[in-house]
Amino acid sequence: MKKLLLLLIALIFLAVSCSSSKKAENDDNAVLPDEDAENDGDVTPDEDADSDDGDEIEDIDPCEPNPCENLANSDGICSRKENGGFECGCAKGYFWGHSGCKKIILPHICSGQTKCYDLEKEIECPAKGDEFYGQDAQYAALGYCLPQSFRIKNYDDEKTVIDNNTGLEWQQKVMPVAMISLDEAQNYCANLDTGNHNDWRLPSMDELSTLLYYDNSPTINLEYFPDTPSDNFWTSSRDMNDMYISYYIINFKDADKGAVISTNFMESVSRQASIRCVRGEIYESVSKTRFSVEFGEESFQGNSDTNLIWKGLMGNFDNSFSWATRLKYCEDLDFIGISEWRLANVRELETITADEVHFYSGSSSTTYTWSPEEHFGVTPYKDERYLNYVCITENPCAEDKIWNGEKCVENPCLPNPCEESESSTDTCIFNLNGKRSCYCNYGYSWDSGSQKCVADEIPDADTDETPDSDNSESGE
Repeated sequence: MKKLLLLLIALIFLAVSCSSSKKAENDDNAVLPDEDAENDGDVTPDEDADSDDGDEIEDIDPCEPNPCENLANSDGICSRKENGGFECGCAKGYFWGHSGCKKIILPHICSGQTKCYDLEKEIECPAKGDEFYGQDAQYAALGYCLPQSFRIKNYDDEKTVIDNNTGLEWQQKVMPVAMISLDEAQNYCANLDTGNHNDWRLPSMDELSTLLYYDNSPTINLEYFPDTPSDNFWTSSRDMNDMYISYYIINFKDADKGAVISTNFMESVSRQASIRCVRGEIYESVSKTRFSVEFGEESFQGNSDTNLIWKGLMGNFDNSFSWATRLKYCEDLDFIGISEWRLANVRELETITADEVHFYSGSSSTTYTWSPEEHFGVTPYKDERYLNYVCITENPCAEDKIWNGEKCVENPCLPNPCEESESSTDTCIFNLNGKRSCYCNYGYSWDSGSQKCVADEIPDADTDETPDSDNSESGE
């Protein structure tokens, strides 16, 4: 009886031990995410996001609904960006800019500047609100312009460079003879037979300007155009306002453009320059279609092709107005109901000037990398009325409308009535009452009666009268 009792106790002990061992094994192998999520312990971010504690973070797709579907000049394809935003695919000849698909013209191509500077040296690009914020490189990084883009094309006899933005094809090497006359330059390109093509030509100033690259000296992308001399280069663009037969040149030492060389004097040393031939569909930067809007006691300029609005500095233009102050003035500007202003870069600044432009310091967000105390700018040759316009913003309206300081209205300067007007600078002016007129060339003034630019009358010698400095007045 005693032995039977001991055997029964042993069996009970064994049964309890096996049950405990099996439970422990099951606990070790158990993976119960749902149960764990209900515990009070630590959870992963994903588990936390799936919880019902009221703090759920929704991942919003910026492409739903598709914002590109009915966007002008878009192919309708929306892509999500890493920063959570989106960009639209654009039709041929357009690129995705800061606020839509923009036509590729010279002012929309980045200057190439990728670094930031103070007045002495390269610096880490400043944060918004800090001194020197708003430089060219910073807005380029934010997508306000289209980076230069090239590719090499190999032929049996020579390499050429294709500009992916303009479609132009360039000689990679310059002519072996460094400096030649304009006639020699034109003949050389016209008779050039290389790269399986014989339709080469001397580039216009607009075309050659697309190669300017402001991040180094010589001011050209040396990866694609090595061994480029820091010399003057001929263009096929003639200065029609010069009394002599003169043509524009571009100096790739410091990106000086708008200077002219007279070809009127035989065997003159001053008529020598280098050349780089081009081929392809003629490229024109249609960036001079301007207008001006009177707004109370002030006014602002606009450009239909670039979709930019311009605001001048306060008061008269003053070269002592420092670069840092200019940057800050534009960044802090709140004008005509718009607060997003910036200092124009060197390419954008050119679009507000007359056709003939020269560089001078201090007007743009683009600095000389080899001399940070100086900054690229342009000054109109024979036409100084645009010097004050340096701050820019984007027209918040559709392409066929213009912001009038309060709302979007029909643009009375489209189509531009001044574009084909004789003796006009192509600049159309209108005010909020709907009156419009044209800016006239030097020596001419707008006549509201005839709706034309007419020659200024020469004042009598015994009077103090001088021609209207504005060379314009509002017409019906």
